[in-house]
Amino acid sequence: MAHVYEARGERKKALEQITIAEKLAPEAVVRREALRVRSEGELAPAEIDAFVRVATAAEGRDAPDPELLLTAARAHLNLGPRSQARAIEALDQLAGSRKISPSFATRYGILLAVARLSRGKPEDLALTSQMLDEIDPLVTDPALRNFVTALQGLARASSAP
Repeated sequence: MAHVYEARGERKKALEQITIAEKLAPEAVVRREALRVRSEGELAPAEIDAFVRVATAAEGRDAPDPELLLTAARAHLNLGPRSQARAIEALDQLAGSRKISPSFATRYGILLAVARLSRGKPEDLALTSQMLDEIDPLVTDPALRNFVTALQGLARASSAP
């Protein structure tokens, strides 16, 4: 139900629903969804890390999988400048996993581009441009295509002398 409220822009109701779901079914899939819903900025960095640990333990894994780590990286990026370095660090650790599927590669590439462009260091701009060129052929959604094109323009314009 949280998905429905979130899609309708009713964030408060989505959060209420996910809180109820967490109490009724404290399973890994619910924890993952709670992290995703709450990642819009209300979590502190320590809370993000706690969600990852709890979901990983609930799944009986020794380490979080790439999808969970990508969700955590997005949550860190959503916190803005105070957690930007953590987001980029998490994304850098996922670099080897980025080709597990076209969808993952696209989501990873876009998130990395946003993180690096917002930091704006010269070395970030070159890496961003490379990443966007890599995922460009994978993007089939017209809205994402426009977003990737805009990010490519920002990376190239920002790196121009």
